[in-house]
Amino acid sequence: MNHKDSTPENTLSIGQLSELTGIGQHTLRVWEKRYDALKVIRLPSGHRRYPRDEVKRLRAVAKALDKGFRTRRVVNSSLEELEALFQQPAPGENTHEVNEPVAATNSAPLILEWISAARHFDEVYLTEQFYHEWGLRGPITFLNELATPFLVQVGQQWADGELTISQEHFASERLSDFLGAQWRKINERNGGRQMVLTTLPEEQHRVGLQMGALVTALSGRKVIYLGPNTPVDDTLSAVAKSGAQALGISVSVTYPVKDGRKMIQLFRRKLPEKIVLVVGGAGANALFPNKVPDGIHLFTDMQDYYLWLNRGERMAPQ
Repeated sequence: MNHKDSTPENTLSIGQLSELTGIGQHTLRVWEKRYDALKVIRLPSGHRRYPRDEVKRLRAVAKALDKGFRTRRVVNSSLEELEALFQQPAPGENTHEVNEPVAATNSAPLILEWISAARHFDEVYLTEQFYHEWGLRGPITFLNELATPFLVQVGQQWADGELTISQEHFASERLSDFLGAQWRKINERNGGRQMVLTTLPEEQHRVGLQMGALVTALSGRKVIYLGPNTPVDDTLSAVAKSGAQALGISVSVTYPVKDGRKMIQLFRRKLPEKIVLVVGGAGANALFPNKVPDGIHLFTDMQDYYLWLNRGERMAPQ
């Protein structure tokens, strides 16, 4: 950003940007963190400012959302791309948006019931539902058909301002606690090859990590669970001291893409070549959209990860 662009007359505070676009400050912050969607100018004082020319584009984003387009489809679009999009039929007229996990399953009504329970902080109902559907479907189907679409829908409604932060946290924590209890029961009996699981530093979300732990434990491997937000050196030390043959890192969609990419590459450089590095989570694909570097195994689908583990993939050279 050049000097002219960062002058006071060309920049806005987040409050001013909110007033001029009609988009709430919380929503703008979510878009910035989750989708890396806002241009940010860092002043010498450390304060954050936003280019004034973002106003027109964000107004167009808001218009696209009003027409029914999904946030993740339009929030990073240029003004020109958005104007071209307005010439297309809105979702639901004669088109169907793809890659929507909830719409792709037959469980959408049930997921909406779970969303309603989260909105009312109904822990008893949610927990009973988790156990019931787990028993009916089994672990992998539960993850793919219910848990993952549920989280996607919770995140989308949070980003769109339909759920509060407290409601989003409640839903994620209830599911995380449930999954954690399930994989720990399995892990107690496991004596196979060991795998350390954690997130990147500053990552606060743990539900994706719990999903990964469950699938890893189901494969018979022994999970060494560090939890979220573990410093790099501590993670590397845990791998070395435990004798683990693999490291798994979960990346959420809220983690900054550039930072995440650098951190994963740092882990690959610092890990011994024989240690397998697995990267998963809803934010994993964005890290390497074109080509996954050698020495990194990337998964965003739990069933694919499960199949990979059970094809006899080596966790380390024999």
